[in-house]
Amino acid sequence: DKTDVYLTLIMEEVSRVEFLLSSLRSYTAFERAKTEDVNIISFLHDFERLVRADLEAQGIIFEIVDEGDLSPVRIDPRALNQVLLNLVRNACDALVDMDDRRVHIVAGNAGSRMRLVVRDNGVGMSQEHIDRLFLPFHTTKERGTGLGLVIAQKLVTEMGGHLHVKSERRRGTEVTVELSRAGATPC
Repeated sequence: DKTDVYLTLIMEEVSRVEFLLSSLRSYTAFERAKTEDVNIISFLHDFERLVRADLEAQGIIFEIVDEGDLSPVRIDPRALNQVLLNLVRNACDALVDMDDRRVHIVAGNAGSRMRLVVRDNGVGMSQEHIDRLFLPFHTTKERGTGLGLVIAQKLVTEMGGHLHVKSERRRGTEVTVELSRAGATPC
């Protein structure tokens, strides 16, 4: 019986290491962004169709807020999709044990840039935790790799953008992705 227990533990750890190596490969091997002009509203509606059913199954209210008259944006659609999946997944993880579970993506123009703000009403983070968010392999999650936000930041940077995090304990987190609008100089 002990042998079976140890073999199971070994296999679980091998699986975890494989996932970690795959994440690390993604972090180091992502090719240059292939940016194109994209209608951000259409992109966000496609993203919403991708995640809505899963979030609703978890009891999470998901909403995309369009602040109106959004210009096309210059992005790599694959990269931005990966970034948003990671940010929404993190937001959902912050909602565990919360009664009112909400994740919003707010899209709006900001000068020559376009902003996407992923907002949750979860547990929030201390400033100490925020300061360590972008250190590779730093995680507070039991099954996390500590590469999700590092990769997201790298992808946003590859597209000429910026990623910022604001959070307050017991009030939630806001992650802002700033990207160049089509025809604008990269930020």
